[in-house]
Amino acid sequence: MDISASAPTSTAIEEASKPFPISRRYALTVFALIYCMMLSDYMSRQVLNAVFPLLKRMWVMSDSQLGSLSGVVPLMVGILVVPLSALTDRFGRVRGITAMVSVWSIATIACAVSSSYGEMLVARFFVGVGEAAYTAAGVALIMGLFPKQVRATLVGAYSSGVPVGTVSGVALGGFIAERFGWRWSFAIMAAFGLLVLVIFRCICSDKKIEKMRSGVDGFQLTRPARGSFRKDVFSILSSRSILYAYLGCGVQAFVDASMIVWLPAFLNRYYGLGVGKSAGLAASLVICNAVGRLFCGVISDVVSKDAPNKRWTVAIITSAGMCVIFPVAFQLHVGTLQLAMIGLGLFLSAGAIAPTAAIVTTLTPPSVYATVIAVLTLSLNLLGSSPGPFLTGVLADKLTLQGALQVIPLFSVISVVAFVNGARHYNADRKRISE
Repeated sequence: MDISASAPTSTAIEEASKPFPISRRYALTVFALIYCMMLSDYMSRQVLNAVFPLLKRMWVMSDSQLGSLSGVVPLMVGILVVPLSALTDRFGRVRGITAMVSVWSIATIACAVSSSYGEMLVARFFVGVGEAAYTAAGVALIMGLFPKQVRATLVGAYSSGVPVGTVSGVALGGFIAERFGWRWSFAIMAAFGLLVLVIFRCICSDKKIEKMRSGVDGFQLTRPARGSFRKDVFSILSSRSILYAYLGCGVQAFVDASMIVWLPAFLNRYYGLGVGKSAGLAASLVICNAVGRLFCGVISDVVSKDAPNKRWTVAIITSAGMCVIFPVAFQLHVGTLQLAMIGLGLFLSAGAIAPTAAIVTTLTPPSVYATVIAVLTLSLNLLGSSPGPFLTGVLADKLTLQGALQVIPLFSVISVVAFVNGARHYNADRKRISE
């Protein structure tokens, strides 16, 4: 019998009818602060994009070097996300969040005082170290604050902080750079992160949330015994549908990150806009990405109520759509139609993140949520955000930036194939973990 169509058990019905132990007001307050720190994360990461033209002229840099300054952050995130997320599972997600926000904010201040490409590269290295496990820890904490029935919607809303933070970092960074200099762009991003962190720590702690939850749904802020954790990790790695989901989402992020990072430079070069105006226009287009993440998360929850396999369908459609739309968009002449097509592509380019997070968490126990989301973050960074912008820069040096942006989206064919194969194994994996 198809597990996705099976009737809910009496235990599941009784569990769903229980009042949730955390008040909505407290949960939304903590969510808002976690979301603001996600904004700080990506504002600190992407403010660099707004000042690309200024750094290129000041330090006589190639596009490959600019791409390396952008790519080193997700590279470090990819390398460190799993071990650091495992530590947050064991020692507390609030403690982990506190440490990470502190590190990336201080490193962003170091970016502000850099005097050469080498110094900036080292500072950006530590921005990546600080940001490594934040997404995983944030998602894991959020999942303990709200009922499980809104899982994909929550992840979609939370992940919308990526493009919104990018928009804010690029637009605000360009505005500040034109008026006060690029160093102030980095300094102000760092100050915002530290301010939100202070407020977060005043109202939130691991012990407080643990006490509220009282073990409901098996949720834990700290990791269980070591042997149990190894068993859970083995179950993650042995699931074909989870591995295909990681691959598909990671390659989709390859295209998504490339578009977002290089869009301000594209508008600067091909539309003849100044740093501030190109950053502002890019920011308005990237809003489409934020809306798309939230929309796809909501749609994923709605269509999967009676058929969990339909989460895969959402991921497949978004990947196939961007594979067609972006190459067409960058072949069009400069103008309104091209900008509209780019916006449509951005709407779809991260649509798989929310359904993918929902898929992998339905196949794993709550005690390792931070770790399973960490592996998803690993794929998003090592397969996507790190190599994508760098390879785009390399192709731009050999072709043109416009030519590179026509080629990069074709990689999303890999995402389509991965999601199709993941859907084929999903029911078997759900049945296996339920036994």
